[in-house]
Amino acid sequence: MNKLLAYRGLDQWKVEEQGLTVYELMASNLVNYGKVPEAMSLLEQVVKKWEQTLAADHPSRLASKHTLARAYQANGQVPKAVSLLEQVVKMWEQTLGRGSSVSPGDTASTGYDLLRT
Repeated sequence: MNKLLAYRGLDQWKVEEQGLTVYELMASNLVNYGKVPEAMSLLEQVVKKWEQTLAADHPSRLASKHTLARAYQANGQVPKAVSLLEQVVKMWEQTLGRGSSVSPGDTASTGYDLLRT
């Protein structure tokens, strides 16, 4: 990931708008490797940037919030994760309709699964 960031001319820890997708991928990998606090820091910045530039129902914005919720869950912040997932699922349902088979990162089904636990 560091090589990709360097190639794109991006700072590793200061999220820049032109690299939001790369930062989200990096954060997702950090979660997978157990580096959850670092992932949460990046994802919170990514979500904030998307909120400034994308519509509330944009798939990239919803997917980023879903990834952040996953990081919160991995960090033991389940209530915070559930709250964020509820927002994502609600917006996704308003956009595509309840029970849609298309969702960013299977956001709706993953959200419902976590909400039921």
